[in-house]
Amino acid sequence: MKFRLPLQLLFGLLIGFGIGLLYSWVISPGKQTDLSPAALRSDFKDQYRSVIAASFASTGNLERARARLALLEEQEPGKRLAAQAQRMIASEGDDSTTIQALALLANALQQSDAQPTNAPPPGAATTTPVPAEPASTPDTDGENTTAPQPENETGEESVPTLAAFYTPTPRPAPTGTPTPGVPFFLNEQETICDPALSEGLLQVVVLNTANKPVPGVKIVVNWNTGEEYFFTGLKPEIGIGYADFIMHPDIIYSLIVGNSTSPTTGLTPPVCQTTDGNIYSGSLRLSFRQQ
Repeated sequence: MKFRLPLQLLFGLLIGFGIGLLYSWVISPGKQTDLSPAALRSDFKDQYRSVIAASFASTGNLERARARLALLEEQEPGKRLAAQAQRMIASEGDDSTTIQALALLANALQQSDAQPTNAPPPGAATTTPVPAEPASTPDTDGENTTAPQPENETGEESVPTLAAFYTPTPRPAPTGTPTPGVPFFLNEQETICDPALSEGLLQVVVLNTANKPVPGVKIVVNWNTGEEYFFTGLKPEIGIGYADFIMHPDIIYSLIVGNSTSPTTGLTPPVCQTTDGNIYSGSLRLSFRQQ
């Protein structure tokens, strides 16, 4: 004997299942609260980093920014900030102010992490131990007489050994900041023929009035059919005031650094030759400085 569900019961089960889905997904979906930022989706994590970078650009509070980024539970947050800035540069329509803030925070974190942890805080005094005066004993005439020093096994008078005193490790140079309102001028231009470099590599180094490298400076490259921009400091392994761009042969470029009003024009990859006679596109290295 076969058991068959009545059509009315099967129809009722389907209706109940549908109503349950409608209520749980549409009418009253479950809400998750008090979640850690580490549980965010990748695009929401990007927004979270952007907000932290904007706050740091406004307040300069690095420790607060570091604590907020730690909630993402990610390794090397400085590199992740730099990578996000690179992705935003590659995407059209992204806010350059946010990219600049990301670059500044990335460099601040990596510069801070590079400082030695055992160095004393700035201004802390270091003392050098002073050897103790030899003990004195009064003689019969009332004058002090220096007590004899103990002798070692060889019969020679032992000399007290001074404990080695702490020598602080020099801290890295602080990150430079641009002088407000002062434009950048081309300080040096160099042609580089090095087959190990990418062909047509345009290298840009930006310095402030104190000759310190400056991260987060916007650089705009123009040519006849296009325009791109990039920022210094997104490759801190090379330099915090460094940025680069790949030029194509037979194209002439112009460059504007920061708030400069006069562009650097006539930039094109130099023609270089290897030792075996092969022709390739060389590189240019430009150094800009505030004066």
